[in-house]
Amino acid sequence: MNPVIETITHNNLIIEICQDYDPENPREWENLGTMICWHKRYNLGDSNTDYSLDDYDSAEELFNAIKKDSLVVLPLYLYDHSGISMSTTTYVGRAQHASWDSGLVGYIYTTKEQVERAGVTEESDLESILVNEVEMYNHYLTGDVYGYRVYDTHQCDSCKHTEKKLIDSCWGYYSQEEALKTATELIEYNNTIKEQQNA
Repeated sequence: MNPVIETITHNNLIIEICQDYDPENPREWENLGTMICWHKRYNLGDSNTDYSLDDYDSAEELFNAIKKDSLVVLPLYLYDHSGISMSTTTYVGRAQHASWDSGLVGYIYTTKEQVERAGVTEESDLESILVNEVEMYNHYLTGDVYGYRVYDTHQCDSCKHTEKKLIDSCWGYYSQEEALKTATELIEYNNTIKEQQNA
């Protein structure tokens, strides 16, 4: 059962924001970037890439090879302490143990062909798009993914018992705010329909 993080009541409707314990890996979607990673204990990034650290003498040599064929290349850093977290900027200085619990674990890059296939027209947006992809992947790695359940409630006139009926649920929101926003919009839509029916 997905634990309830927050409960909001609106008239006779209840929204439960829950943690999604079985989210979809965003690296399985159609992404602008390709994420190549290396780690002894974790299987990270994309499974099919044109590069492997094993084919090069160093991470720097791999970076230079990727850079030749790519429009943008960003480093990937992993922080491994009571769970794992990934970012395009170093963790050193951001956490107490980061100096020995973090380090370079890969690169994310995009090529001209990938950009054309994705239909991105502004090259100035490429870096921010790749950063957003890494941030979403980090939500997945840290379990920071949510869903919602919306219940309609009805109180029995005779026994005063309140019954809950599930009317909608959805999962796979990579922020708690987005899950709440979508559920709230659903409630507002349902209220509008009821008002039209009662008019």
